[in-house]
Amino acid sequence: MSSTHDPDPPATGAGSLTHAARIAWQRARSFNFLQPGAPTRAGALIAPWLWPIELFGVAREAPRIRRLGGASMTLTGATRGRADPVILVAAAAAYLVFMVVLIVAGSAAAIALARFTGIGVVAATVLALVALLAPLLTEATRRVAHVLRHPENRTIARERRKLAQITGRPVVIMTAFVRTHAGEGAALLAALRREWDQGQITVILNPANEELVDYYLRHGAVLDAATWRRLTIPPGQVAWSAAPAADQNPSI
Repeated sequence: MSSTHDPDPPATGAGSLTHAARIAWQRARSFNFLQPGAPTRAGALIAPWLWPIELFGVAREAPRIRRLGGASMTLTGATRGRADPVILVAAAAAYLVFMVVLIVAGSAAAIALARFTGIGVVAATVLALVALLAPLLTEATRRVAHVLRHPENRTIARERRKLAQITGRPVVIMTAFVRTHAGEGAALLAALRREWDQGQITVILNPANEELVDYYLRHGAVLDAATWRRLTIPPGQVAWSAAPAADQNPSI
């Protein structure tokens, strides 16, 4: 005799501090200049510089995060709420520790640089700190340039409001879709698709790279702009689960 049961629905919120830290790490290693397209392990090399900042983002977005297993995403426009104070304090503490580590490492590097090269202490300190901050500065520059270069990113909030007025139905923006293991992203997306269809909710998203476009199309998304940089998942759209090979990107 066999029994069946419905799968657990996705949880709302960032969860415990451990959950939040894991989500922040997934985002840090998935969204950086070493991870622009096809997945590689190189993204983890930059993650320590970005993790404290991503933890601030998780704290701020906590009421709008949906998660299932090791996968999570943020849905803007669905839920309002305040930042999680516990995660926010933890993020501030992590950032403070990170800065202390940078200062200590920078001072040690500056002393070694001044001793072995003969340059002044001030110049050595500046060079050491710039070198240690280079990954963070490079990523910040890349993100600003990305927003400025692609209008779809700047107008997505306005597009959400416009589409909600036209359709008379709820419209949300999906961002920061990450997972730990292959298949978890597909499971979260399938579970949320059921909720979106029942609530007649339309979802707008900006794929991070062209490799993700096919993945989202397989899950019922349709092109919503002249380029591939904006997609829409309308309610009731027929979707089928992607093959395992399509769930290899670390962001899903």
